[in-house]
Amino acid sequence: FIEFATLVVNDFGSKRVPEYGYVLPNNTPIVSPIQGVVVSIDTISWSNDPVITLKSDSRSYWMVSFEHLQDVTVQVGDLVEVGQVLGMPSQVGYEGTGFGFTELAVWTGGATVADIVKVCPFSALEEGLKPDYAQKINQFATDWESYIGTDVYKQNEWVFPGCLREQMTEYEAMNP
Repeated sequence: FIEFATLVVNDFGSKRVPEYGYVLPNNTPIVSPIQGVVVSIDTISWSNDPVITLKSDSRSYWMVSFEHLQDVTVQVGDLVEVGQVLGMPSQVGYEGTGFGFTELAVWTGGATVADIVKVCPFSALEEGLKPDYAQKINQFATDWESYIGTDVYKQNEWVFPGCLREQMTEYEAMNP
């Protein structure tokens, strides 16, 4: 699990991750967290991975996207239900490991990278779901740190479970 707004440094440089990131077993279905419509399926230039973007309805300014997928099962214009399979995690960077990767983004805007505002996915949950998901995210962080024997998450800095910030622009993410 990669925290929202955590700083990563790799071969591509440094950035703050403006999504929740997940490393998952290869065949883990990625499912829709909302009922809505598929408004776009784009491609990430550096990885060639699909990005599926959903809206609850055409009037909404808010979008939910899954980046880094493969075996996509939906098309633009499809109506989706909560729990409907959208695809599988991407293998890019995880080839031969038995694992894949995906990112969940909740965002609005889009004319420029400075206009794209991404928010902590936890903050967008319905209020009734927050206690259960707060417990699950915190328990996951505690269990993982216990398993690997080191402190990797900054729970004391979280503004919401799994989030180091409430929101950020795409520009802020790319220019930490």
